[in-house]
Amino acid sequence: MVDRFIEMGFPAEKVRKALEHAGGEQDEEEAVLECLVAHQETDLSTDIDGFSSSSEGVDMADFDDKVLGAELTEKDKKFLYLVEMGFVEDEVSSSIDICGEHESVEVLADAIYAAQVDKRGRSYGRNFADVELPADEAIGTSGGVKRKNVGDPLGNKRRPHNKQFGQVDGAFCSGPVVGFDLPNESTSTSSRKISVIAEGPPYFYFESLACSRQSVRDESRFPYGIQPEFVDSKHFSAATRERSYIHNLPTLGRFHINPTQPKTIHGVFPETAKWWPAWDTRTQFNCFRTMTAPATVFKKMRLALTKCHDHQVYRKKILDDCKEWNLIWVGLKNVAALEPGEVEKVLGLPRDHTRGLNRTDRYYCLGNSVQVDTLLYHFSVLKAMFPSGIRVLSLFSGIGGAEVALDQLGVHLKVVVSTEFSEMNRNIVRTWWDQSRQTGELIQIDDVQRLKGDYLETLVRRVGGFDLIIGGSPCIGGNGYYLVGKELEQSSVFSHYSRILEQVKQVMRRM
Repeated sequence: MVDRFIEMGFPAEKVRKALEHAGGEQDEEEAVLECLVAHQETDLSTDIDGFSSSSEGVDMADFDDKVLGAELTEKDKKFLYLVEMGFVEDEVSSSIDICGEHESVEVLADAIYAAQVDKRGRSYGRNFADVELPADEAIGTSGGVKRKNVGDPLGNKRRPHNKQFGQVDGAFCSGPVVGFDLPNESTSTSSRKISVIAEGPPYFYFESLACSRQSVRDESRFPYGIQPEFVDSKHFSAATRERSYIHNLPTLGRFHINPTQPKTIHGVFPETAKWWPAWDTRTQFNCFRTMTAPATVFKKMRLALTKCHDHQVYRKKILDDCKEWNLIWVGLKNVAALEPGEVEKVLGLPRDHTRGLNRTDRYYCLGNSVQVDTLLYHFSVLKAMFPSGIRVLSLFSGIGGAEVALDQLGVHLKVVVSTEFSEMNRNIVRTWWDQSRQTGELIQIDDVQRLKGDYLETLVRRVGGFDLIIGGSPCIGGNGYYLVGKELEQSSVFSHYSRILEQVKQVMRRM
């Protein structure tokens, strides 16, 4: 039992302490797992509450929390928090002015990070895979001052790169995207080693934000020591979306479902070509955000568009905004944001998948959605493996992109147990299930924490076990941190996923 938990990535010392804590209880293995997961979450929350004693810059330990809370407005708290994360004050102020002081810290951090990348011209209008950053720029600087990565705001020291990663060490910041059997990519690898303990069934598949070169940890930080697969959805669609996938699915024998989606903007929206100026060199969209361009952007652009023929500076400003907000040309000197239905099309979702919500909510849901065509390619190996149907446990389902991918693949969904906190997202999944005339059973659960102990075991036995356990995090973790490496391991989302995965495996071994 000790060896199994160590293979899962838990430190040996913590495993021994958890065993002592369990003290020979009934269902000792489950008790040990819950203790290990709880310890991870406690470690993380301790750091977050104090902004980490190791953080550079302002020492939050010098502040009295009660006095601070009484004197500072909500806007001031967000400002200080973002500055403490490593952003410079001008960036933070600009983000709050553009997005609004009522936006969450996650959204503000996302906007700052996007602006930084855009400023360097590294990703917007060009793909990360086509760009080679110097080692000292892989994790950005602001205003000439080196800052901490958004993905590691607590300032934790980074471990040396593990050379066993090979190409993964280069990830997106240097060289091509790494993937197993990527379509039409001679640089992709074709095989990998998976330990016996990690083999399916059940198969598992977890999506997270892609690690940058300096964010990659040694393999022991990932479940069962599995090497993540790094993929950019530009290979499958007209939009860049870099993600890492931790899974034990076979990688050989993948195939496309025809017809494949166009991989250029004009391929998806051919009517825009006649209005597209030659100096706008974009061929693909950037990763979709959880909001659309604010009115102030269009107000400034209208002025710039009247003068863009006179001076190169105006063209650059227009192009910068078009890249940042994924704007398209819909007329002579006229740009517009993509409608929610158009975003659905690029993401590979069914038409009107989010219809019925207001525009703001639709953009938010779609900004956190998976790119369905990417999952279609990964899941294609399941079609022959489960000809009579598949039983799926979908954790943090969002708007059901993974379920849509399996359905488009032609895999019968015998049972889907879906956990999702958002009632809005649950309604979207239920509506799709009914409208697509699924004949299987959809069980929706609003709180992932219910999946434990007797309740989880009864559920697993009722459905006959699970063939596939899917999970994923939104673009930014619940605490505002990009979920990579150790942060991924300690995130609440991934802790729940790891716990449930192992408990399901334990129940299925006893069945």
